[in-house]
Amino acid sequence: MLMNRPIIRSMSGAYHLPSQTIILPPEYRDGTAALVPEHFLTLGLHYLSDDYDLSILQPHFARLGIRLCYLPTSARVLLNMDEQIRAQSDHWHEQVCSQLYVQEAIYQAVYITDLKIIPLQSGAWTSVGSAGSLFRLGLSRHSKWPGATEYQG
Repeated sequence: MLMNRPIIRSMSGAYHLPSQTIILPPEYRDGTAALVPEHFLTLGLHYLSDDYDLSILQPHFARLGIRLCYLPTSARVLLNMDEQIRAQSDHWHEQVCSQLYVQEAIYQAVYITDLKIIPLQSGAWTSVGSAGSLFRLGLSRHSKWPGATEYQG
């Protein structure tokens, strides 16, 4: 059977089993590049090559077991990026946070509190989970993240 053979080309050009391949939707891209590079994927997963015409082939890919990349996979991948997150551009951060926000509304049970996505004035980065309490502009003018300087507003 085709499902048990490495017949699907990934973005890197290598061939993999269909079960090891995921479709990268446009909202998880920065132009043509993946927001999260393929080498950060977990469980031996790879992005499907852009050479395939999904408008024709997606039903066939679904039968082979190729899935669409979705938030729980993405959140784990972002955890793998860890320190690499801080090297990304502001535009990248905006896109990723926008997708996490949209996907949280869809899935209702997304746990992203361990992602180190909050830059502090000191140059360090922290996660929502390590902050103790969430700082929201306009709600708590005296709260601060660990290691952050006091909000002056």
